[in-house]
Amino acid sequence: MLVATELKGELARIQPARVCCRRAELAGLLFGRTGSRARDASIRTLDHATARVAVQLAASVGVRAEGPMPAVSGSTAPRAAGARRHLRVVLDRSAERGLVWTDAKACDRRAFLRGAVLNASISLGASGTHIEFVFADASTANELLSRLASVGVHGGLLRRRGRSVVYLKG
Repeated sequence: MLVATELKGELARIQPARVCCRRAELAGLLFGRTGSRARDASIRTLDHATARVAVQLAASVGVRAEGPMPAVSGSTAPRAAGARRHLRVVLDRSAERGLVWTDAKACDRRAFLRGAVLNASISLGASGTHIEFVFADASTANELLSRLASVGVHGGLLRRRGRSVVYLKG
């Protein structure tokens, strides 16, 4: 887990110089995320760097952001000592507008994928790297697979607990 956190920290330290790239990275963070209100999208993460990047990117492109704040779980029971807490950042969905993948420049595609990876689950083990993107619906998962394939990255798709999971190995 520590190495995955370090990897996300390295990605979070990349600060896109161009506004188009900052907007694309924010769109990648928001890709497939939902919110409690139709105009909002919510990022939920254990990683402080990811939450910080979301807020910084939003501020740099003029998008409303709320958070980071502790994510409220369904249970009101106190957490065990040492339990991990998710952070939640709520962003205006306007950040997703404007990125047309087929017309996007290479720098914007890289920034989008960097944002998506920041919001993914990463495992680094003896058998290699394993990255998972979890989505509520299959159409969003298939869209990500298509975007990945267009840049030469091949992933797989599976269903787990009613969700669609895009995974990359190796």
